[in-house]
Amino acid sequence: MSDVTTTALYEVTMALSCVREDMHAPATLSLFVRDLPPGRGFLVTASLELAPDFLARCRT
Repeated sequence: MSDVTTTALYEVTMALSCVREDMHAPATLSLFVRDLPPGRGFLVTASLELAPDFLARCRT
């Protein structure tokens, strides 16, 4: 399955809105986790440097 197909519908909707409105200015994007692993009250992340490459592959 493509990484793009696992993207939240909200993000896709916002991206399409920007394209339709011919918006080219830089934008911000929030990365979040819907659910923490069972029994965990916090989450430690790593490899966030991979996020820009993932987002670049989602470009139209």
